Amino acid sequence: MFADDVKVSKGMVKYACGIPKESIVDVGGILTCPEAKIESATQKDVELQVTSIRVVSRAAALPFELVDAARSDAEVAAAAAEKGEVLSTVSQDVRLDNRALD
Repeated sequence: MFADDVKVSKGMVKYACGIPKESIVDVGGILTCPEAKIESATQKDVELQVTSIRVVSRAAALPFELVDAARSDAEVAAAAAEKGEVLSTVSQDVRLDNRALD
């Protein structure tokens, strides 16, 4: 989502970015056909131009990201060796304390 200052304000983008993951939202918008197919989505032939967004049920902040919990030690080591990146990991204790998420 980006602000065009006509239909989508900077305040709306800031509000949308602050919505926690796993929240239930009601999104209104206009369906359009993009000029080029969207390769990073399952619906490649349509695009939603958001005009309104409302939070129906705000989720509590998760104790960790599922992507971080799924990351193996080999992936962490490879990222550190190749790019010098430090990737987040989740300890076994945190995973066990939050079994419903994992």
